[in-house]
Amino acid sequence: MLASTALPEAIREHQALRPKVVIRVRDLAVDALAGAVAAGDVDLTIGPDRAASDSINQQTAFTSLWVLWYAPSHSLAKKRTLKWKDLLGVSLVAAVLLKIDTTTNAAELPDEF
Repeated sequence: MLASTALPEAIREHQALRPKVVIRVRDLAVDALAGAVAAGDVDLTIGPDRAASDSINQQTAFTSLWVLWYAPSHSLAKKRTLKWKDLLGVSLVAAVLLKIDTTTNAAELPDEF
């Protein structure tokens, strides 16, 4: 999503300022982003906050306001307040790969969304 919406305009603006700089966009799996920087395959990546090598720098790029949509008929609609553990065992369709391991101890999950 980010590559198709924000990057084209950012690349145009950057090339107007520095026309001799070559920018190449590569599509990588989320789990490969930090490793590609650490290996020197790419100069930078943008992706979710994940554990990474101490040999590379990390900076928060922006905050994301994620929401959970569900039908009024869904079992979650009966709850007044949702907690992360309420999603254990619930099938999700997400814009990014989201894995909630059903074997995770619910005590390890944050209490509130």
